[in-house]
Amino acid sequence: PPEVVLKVDDLVSTRDGNVVPRWKRITDFALAHNIKLSIGIIADSLEGDKPAYFSYIRDLQKTGLFEFWFHGYDHKAWKEDGRNVSEFQGASYERQKDHFVRSQALAREKLGFVFTAFGAPFNATDTVTDRVLAEDPDIKVFLFGNPRDTACGKVVLDRVGPVNIEAPLFAPNADAFISGYLKNASGRRYYVIQGHPAQWDDARWSQFVKIVDYLQRNHIPVVTPTGAASL
Repeated sequence: PPEVVLKVDDLVSTRDGNVVPRWKRITDFALAHNIKLSIGIIADSLEGDKPAYFSYIRDLQKTGLFEFWFHGYDHKAWKEDGRNVSEFQGASYERQKDHFVRSQALAREKLGFVFTAFGAPFNATDTVTDRVLAEDPDIKVFLFGNPRDTACGKVVLDRVGPVNIEAPLFAPNADAFISGYLKNASGRRYYVIQGHPAQWDDARWSQFVKIVDYLQRNHIPVVTPTGAASL
């Protein structure tokens, strides 16, 4: 069956530098169920002195079950001359380049590793992003990039809209995932499915647990982005 990447977005610390309880819940669950999880870090959360948060990430990384990927420096969007701009769509080369360089430096300094996969905030990028990606030798995988655009020089892992953790946004839906997976499985090698654990209350959490249970009962491989890219 097609492999699955459990892509979960928006890891940050609490204001006092500790681990957000809903993030602790999902990583404890992954450890208990021996299932791989791919976690997008918003890199400005690595600023400052946060020993508990940094140790949490480093310890998870050492298990081999977790891949931490670059999900932007600040995850911001704004208006500029009447148009919508976000961190990696419509922003200048200088700004996008700075966010990559700064974030990789923070990861190396605070976590002891660099990011090897990238997924943009809002999944929004442009040709400037392709240029910046091409200039980063450490990034190997581009999550939810356009597979027809090879300018970035990375392995692009695309998305299939009907196959996702959340339907609608922020609301895990086990039935929708299972239906989408079965209908779209023909010819696929992998699916990358996206969720936002910090947005999941107990009812939403129970739906995510049902998705993982389905994957494990049916022996569907769960891999990391670099695993799906066969790196």
